[in-house]
Amino acid sequence: MTYDEFFAKWLGKGCDVDGAYGRQCKDVFSAFNRDVVGAPYLVGNAGEIWYKAPTKYYEKIINTITAVPQKGDIMIWLPYWGNSFGHISICYSANIMWFTSLDQNWPKQGYYDSKGNFIGTGVCHFQNHNYLWPKVVGWLRKK
Repeated sequence: MTYDEFFAKWLGKGCDVDGAYGRQCKDVFSAFNRDVVGAPYLVGNAGEIWYKAPTKYYEKIINTITAVPQKGDIMIWLPYWGNSFGHISICYSANIMWFTSLDQNWPKQGYYDSKGNFIGTGVCHFQNHNYLWPKVVGWLRKK
């Protein structure tokens, strides 16, 4: 599947690959990882993907002041104050100041169940971001 086919398939739809906690940002990554990259499922939350992504499938690019992601790069935020799981999205377009990515559950969409688990209810959409707050640690590029 091409990047554009993936974006067209999921834009405006909810994605819940693992069947846990509703529609989370990690589910969109998991679908991309499976359908576009052809890599095995990775267990863990969004921020952990930065450490777990297999080098056989991905090149890791650290966010610097001059680095610019490309369409299809997997944008990663590590956990930060107010978000203990981090965030992950798929880059659609970018320049040195901002980027637009396919996101789900950003901004936070959903509710807390009786056990305190956040259950995501959002759908995939294009979201504008900057690189600084919350800080993007880097991105993964398909090899």
